[in-house]
Amino acid sequence: DGAAAQLLAERIRQAISATPVPVTADKSEVITVSIGIAGCSAPRSVSDLKSLGESLLARADVALYRAKSEGRDRVAMD
Repeated sequence: DGAAAQLLAERIRQAISATPVPVTADKSEVITVSIGIAGCSAPRSVSDLKSLGESLLARADVALYRAKSEGRDRVAMD
């Protein structure tokens, strides 16, 4: 469900920002991630899968850009 997806995405976001990435032998950088989530109901038929997938991806992309515009390093759900 949506709440579980958002919780998982938030855990992933926190784990990424808590894990410094080595840049050189003596320097590490902290990276961040923005995540966009979109949910859907099961398709009624196999022929609906392509349009469902395209719609789901487009909605997740909108949510991702909303997360970035709200300050980055966030999770946003459609």
